[in-house]
Amino acid sequence: MTRWMLVAAAFAALGGCGEAQTESDGIGVRVDGAKMRIVTERITREAWGEKWPFTVDEATLICVPRFRDLGVYFEVDGRAFAATGAAASVARQHGLDVIVDDKALRPVLLDVDDRDGSRLWAKSPAPDGWPEDEEWARVSIGPVITALFQIDGCRA
Repeated sequence: MTRWMLVAAAFAALGGCGEAQTESDGIGVRVDGAKMRIVTERITREAWGEKWPFTVDEATLICVPRFRDLGVYFEVDGRAFAATGAAASVARQHGLDVIVDDKALRPVLLDVDDRDGSRLWAKSPAPDGWPEDEEWARVSIGPVITALFQIDGCRA
């Protein structure tokens, strides 16, 4: 076996290094009950530092290559979210569910008015002089969306 064959075998054993598959680490996607090929990427607070937009330590980016830039989702603490309004529309219109640990979840937009969205979306530090009794803003999820569009198959 050549060195390149060994490297390829090692990548395959590790889950394919971004290769499309129907399930990854207990996460999958179904459209009208049919399994879809996905590419996932685990992200962590430790790696992202101050850009980290969530209150928990890890999340999973989910790309559905068949839908390209309209198939961008993420999972945080067992909840499924659409990265864009267009991705949420695709989920609604086509019966797309993100499967997390065998539980089908219809992805929704991250929203501070939603109990789970408010709990999972980190608050941004308020500027000096901002009234303490008024909520300021949330950390931008823009870097999460950018990271999703960098995954092969989800570029516009």
